[in-house]
Amino acid sequence: MKNPKGRTFCRACESNIFTEYDLPPTYYQTSNRLVTLNNLVQMTPTTRIVEVFLQKLGTPWVEAQFLGGAVKIGDRQFPELYRAAEECGRKLAVPRMPRIYITYSSHIVSINSPTFSMGTNDDPVTIVSTTFANRCSIEEWKFMISRELGHVKCGHPLYLTTGVIAKDLAAAGAGFALPHMGGIVGGLFSSVLINQPLTSAINAWYRAANYTADKAAMVAAGDVDLVKQIFAKMLLGWYGKGGLQEKMDLDQFLAQYDELEDSIGRYSEYLGPMGSLNIGIALPTEFNPGYSMPFEVRRLRELLEFSRLPQYAAAKKIIEDMEKGIIAPQEKMQGAFCGYCGSRLQLGLATCPACGRAN
Repeated sequence: MKNPKGRTFCRACESNIFTEYDLPPTYYQTSNRLVTLNNLVQMTPTTRIVEVFLQKLGTPWVEAQFLGGAVKIGDRQFPELYRAAEECGRKLAVPRMPRIYITYSSHIVSINSPTFSMGTNDDPVTIVSTTFANRCSIEEWKFMISRELGHVKCGHPLYLTTGVIAKDLAAAGAGFALPHMGGIVGGLFSSVLINQPLTSAINAWYRAANYTADKAAMVAAGDVDLVKQIFAKMLLGWYGKGGLQEKMDLDQFLAQYDELEDSIGRYSEYLGPMGSLNIGIALPTEFNPGYSMPFEVRRLRELLEFSRLPQYAAAKKIIEDMEKGIIAPQEKMQGAFCGYCGSRLQLGLATCPACGRAN
């Protein structure tokens, strides 16, 4: 299809046609371990099966529910929101803009996580909570949509779906292979030896992926004051003026990080919420292998630290030059994090100070 000059995404298929510009995820990727896992999952037959399923049935089937009961934004439906999303997509150079739906009824979006993406990198769909969309400013909208665009840029929705399905296939395979164990013993075997470690690995990967999405949003749409404002609202609700979020002391909230790290709570992300046996003893619910989202205090601290790194300044400079019409060849930028242990790297030093490995 012919498109107007200067348009970034095709009017028909939403593919990126501004191909002379790119912003590699290495500028904001939390750890190269994400790249390693992505490449590993991409090579497995399960990934291709899941991709075909999502393309042929999964994504169209789910999207049909949103077409029937949600509002799809575009050039003629909430155009200001759509153009803001396109602006962020241009900055991050996503290969294709997701189709964005605003919905009230979906259970996969909430107050503190008001956006979600699914599908494949070639066919992404983003769902936005009505509560958030009704009450956010245009800058807050850009930040939260940029988080999802960061996920799409790195291919996270497909890999997360593949990981979950691979876990279920492994558990089902164990059930068929060990029928003599019986229901209870077989269930425990499946939970402890298969579901728990695989889910723990998936959740750890997704926590890292969400740190990456935060940083992508920071690069595309954020500044420090905006980020603090958004996190106050994610914690206390997307309310109008006069709410608690306006009175929240972010410095005091960040001080909770030190309290968390100095207590046994520093491990709680890996264990997940605690359940109860109704006899006064609390245990991890169903051997819960951790949260899929990092704690907000860690996310905010990580973003504020990222804003002081040269990788952040370099990414912002690339975007600023692009908006001025300057697209120069990019010099390779050293990642901010060790590809083996995820620790912070010192600029100019290829050896990780934490694990001693060369990156």
